[in-house]
Amino acid sequence: MFFIISHKERESSLAFNKDIILLNYDKSHSQDDKHKIRSVVNFCRSKNPNDVVLYISCCYSMLLDSKEEILKKYLSMKTGILFSKRRDDRSLAEKYSQDKMFNSCQNARINSNFYIGTTRDIYNLWQDYLNSTEKLTEIVYLNRLCMFNYSTLMKVDTQRQIFFN
Repeated sequence: MFFIISHKERESSLAFNKDIILLNYDKSHSQDDKHKIRSVVNFCRSKNPNDVVLYISCCYSMLLDSKEEILKKYLSMKTGILFSKRRDDRSLAEKYSQDKMFNSCQNARINSNFYIGTTRDIYNLWQDYLNSTEKLTEIVYLNRLCMFNYSTLMKVDTQRQIFFN
């Protein structure tokens, strides 16, 4: 199975797309701000480990290909979790904040708002993040994983085959 998921946002254009499952925030742990991640983990836990999930986080997003075409492209790439590439901003402030403070993944700026992978891989990735005792943002966590131990599991869509933002 292939699922496209997002979160209920105030002005989401995705709410009108029947192919997209809108998740509720899991606010069972009020001491942190990981509500979105926790709801993705809960969703993945409820599915078959080999199911594929496309996560879209932004309010103003649109799908340019059919669900079938997106799945076909992803499967042909033979990768674990594929993340969107953040836009290339050449300003000094952006280069400093992204490249120096947060690092990069495979020489690209990773975007945690758009990704696709199996429920098993996504669950394991985000469950580890939820269990982490370090206070890291999603982007710092992902870049560290990419640099050190998940580099074979994680890829960035630098060719913009699935994600264009």
